[in-house]
Amino acid sequence: MISTSTTVTTSNAVIENRLTSFLYILACITLAAQVLNRGGIVSALIAIIFALTFVLLGVTWIREFAGIDLLAIVILLFSFISIFAGTLSERSNVSFEYMRKWIMFSSTIAFLTSAMKFRADQPLTKLVIRGSDILTLFFIEEYFRQGRAVFYLNGLYTRYLCFHFTNPNLTALFLLCIAMMEITGIANAKKFIAKFAHAAMAAALSYFVYQTQSRNSLLVLILFAAVFAFVQIFRKPEYRTSKILSALIAVYPLLFVLIYLKLIDVVSKESIFAPLVEEGKSLNSREQIWTSTVRLFQQSPVIGAYYQMSGGTGISQAHNTCLDILVSYGTVVFVLVVVLLVRLLYEKGVVLSNGRFLYLAAFACLLMAGSGEAALFSGGLCIQIMVGIFLTMMRAEESHAD
Repeated sequence: MISTSTTVTTSNAVIENRLTSFLYILACITLAAQVLNRGGIVSALIAIIFALTFVLLGVTWIREFAGIDLLAIVILLFSFISIFAGTLSERSNVSFEYMRKWIMFSSTIAFLTSAMKFRADQPLTKLVIRGSDILTLFFIEEYFRQGRAVFYLNGLYTRYLCFHFTNPNLTALFLLCIAMMEITGIANAKKFIAKFAHAAMAAALSYFVYQTQSRNSLLVLILFAAVFAFVQIFRKPEYRTSKILSALIAVYPLLFVLIYLKLIDVVSKESIFAPLVEEGKSLNSREQIWTSTVRLFQQSPVIGAYYQMSGGTGISQAHNTCLDILVSYGTVVFVLVVVLLVRLLYEKGVVLSNGRFLYLAAFACLLMAGSGEAALFSGGLCIQIMVGIFLTMMRAEESHAD
């Protein structure tokens, strides 16, 4: 006889997979709508995705309320208190627009927490793989169909591939997600023709990432390709994650900022580096915004400077995930988010196969890509779904390869 608790657990697992499938479909449609420049559809889909991420989180709570769930609640509570305290000190009114950034931040926390708590079934894993293929073909088709329009940004035709996203770094981040899914597809596919197709699509997406001229995303893509090559060449039977390495990955964007600000003066002053600073997208392009953002943090290190950072509008981002969280919500929230990310990257005693390790490596690389783009935590369409899905795929059944 099957116990009631077992039945509830099985039922919840099915609901979790179907909800995640629906969220992923909505995310794919959102990306397509953005590329087609359909702003009204995009806004509606973002609102639906936000609501469903919390429905998914609630469903996972019914099955199991774990320590990571409590951590997520504490992060959301403390971040809200930080905003409220900062707003009171400035005697400002709170509006939906003002809280939009925090709303997207909370959606990311909710989905990443949920994505780690259940095993993806065959329909979900196949959907993600096929969805990635369809998105790739769609981007390729629109690249040729729209022509110069995909380089249009802020009223000008530029050298940066944007696909109608708000900036080339965000474009690169989405392309990076899809490219990494295609690269993992090479490893997981069983038939040669499938491997070749994944490789061809990954190559096309890599070229698109290059055309965005997003240096951080390109470097992260190269890093992931190196990890992929290592896994394919050495074929270790199992992989274990490291807590120390996980912590370094979690704080890497902040370390990047600190090192960047220390070195940029040297690079700017030395004549040998002048071409790097003066031509194209200069190496010191982030110096001003990061310097001013660090100053804001120094003025309010405990509760952050959510109000000051945006000039009271709530619309802001530091183009770096760690710096954005640190300055927006303060030191306490930043430390809690780092703890959460380490929990997502590291599980004691867990052994990963080659395929599952690649999904985790992709998620880690996407966190590192936050060194140049804060969209994952400051609000970037459906980026939390495209990034968090790697955590779910990491727990997928091995037989999904096709």
